Amino acid sequence: MVSNNNTNFERALELSENHFSYTQLIDLLKSQSIVEKQFAILNLEELKSVSDGELLCSNLTGQDGKIREAVSFKLSELFQNETWARLLANDKNFEKMLDGLMDINGNVCRNILEIDNKEFLEYLAKNLIKRIKVILEDISKLKIDDKQYVISKRNFQLYWALEGLYKVLNLINPHTLKDILLTCAKIEDYTIKEKTAKIVSVLETKDFDEIKAILKQNANYYVERYLK
Repeated sequence: MVSNNNTNFERALELSENHFSYTQLIDLLKSQSIVEKQFAILNLEELKSVSDGELLCSNLTGQDGKIREAVSFKLSELFQNETWARLLANDKNFEKMLDGLMDINGNVCRNILEIDNKEFLEYLAKNLIKRIKVILEDISKLKIDDKQYVISKRNFQLYWALEGLYKVLNLINPHTLKDILLTCAKIEDYTIKEKTAKIVSVLETKDFDEIKAILKQNANYYVERYLK
């Protein structure tokens, strides 16, 4: 019996030995095969329509980690081209990218944060706070005996959401952040405190002095370095 890994390897080898047109790559992107999808995404060098861009972005969620990571990497490339960026710049895609920012795969999150598109950043600034509030509400409902995986997943999502928030701080009224950052400063996970400290370190109004005081009580180096 041939193992699935061997089958995937043979298919990947077969794909790499052939030249595929743009249309053929789009067809492969519709496949149910992880190998074929990943190959299509990584070899896609352009976009020709809004629908093709939406097809690409649709694979950013609900797919195997290899697919999600490939899509996020490809998006970070395609958005560097003004023509392709225009085909990708719509709320449907931006919502998927917002989901990608809080993926459980850190590489997906990093790739999304590398996208320096004005319209996307404006979308983040308008929608990220609402998403953070939902995550904080979920965290508040967690109990001590909840599985560590669930707790870690929520904290990981919040970590990257705060990183995204830092990126668009210049587009947000800082006064709308006080309650969120105060809540984050009281979360025990030091990585959340670190990202909170990173944000408040550049907010110079006295409104955030209470938050800074709470964070300064933490002796962790990664938290302290932002508050010296």
